[in-house]
Amino acid sequence: MIIKLGDDHQVQPKKKGTVRLGGVDIEAFFIPEFRISLLSGGQLDSHGYTTTFRSGICSIADAKGQKVLGANLEDGLLLHLKQLAKST
Repeated sequence: MIIKLGDDHQVQPKKKGTVRLGGVDIEAFFIPEFRISLLSGGQLDSHGYTTTFRSGICSIADAKGQKVLGANLEDGLLLHLKQLAKST
């Protein structure tokens, strides 16, 4: 698998794993060139999660609208994904 970035640079994940979010497994990719892991917004959506970007903050809410994860914009990247509440 090749991941194409916004600047047309391409990277290849070295490992694929899962992140458990509210009882749902979401694929995550490890890319050594990155200091962060990637979550798939499409997978979040297909499992009923809503992702909102506003004022430098990314919020991920479950199907009930409860915010479960959030991240702040830092140097143009959304970093430090933090669990906000337990999704049920």
